[in-house]
Amino acid sequence: MAPQSSRRALPLPLALVALLSSPLAVIAQTSGPPPGDNPGRSERPNPPQGPSKEAREANLKREAEAMAKLSVAQRKAYFQARQDVQRQLFNKRLVDLKRFGQCYEQAPSLTAIQACQQLERTSWKQDRRQTMEQVLKIRQRFGFPALTPPPGRGPDGGWKPPHKDQEGPPAGVL
Repeated sequence: MAPQSSRRALPLPLALVALLSSPLAVIAQTSGPPPGDNPGRSERPNPPQGPSKEAREANLKREAEAMAKLSVAQRKAYFQARQDVQRQLFNKRLVDLKRFGQCYEQAPSLTAIQACQQLERTSWKQDRRQTMEQVLKIRQRFGFPALTPPPGRGPDGGWKPPHKDQEGPPAGVL
């Protein structure tokens, strides 16, 4: 004889009420329209951004054509200049990491930690911007085609400077 469970089967209406009142059912009921009910939006959760495959291939061809026009010595100089930029960035980031570590170590409060985080984010963004400017100058010097920033980026893109009223890192850290 099989052991009997202490659980009793609920009548069907009560089982439906229990199922529909579960957290998963509530999420499913309130999570918005099912796919296909919103004709203005893409079916994909993250539609692709940036240039199309054809545009990327055309860019790669222009890059290859520009590289083919360079002599061996010019190609060597081009990559040496790019390596120099990356070395400078690497060395700066090592110095910055030490500075950020000191900021976090000396942060006495949540607000001070958040200020350290903001300092770190701002510094990384500034580094990326400066590095890109240097790379663009190198590319221009060697005759490569201009790069276009992806949508939402560039001079009018999504970056915003920190607010002036925001508390800075702890005193004496920087």
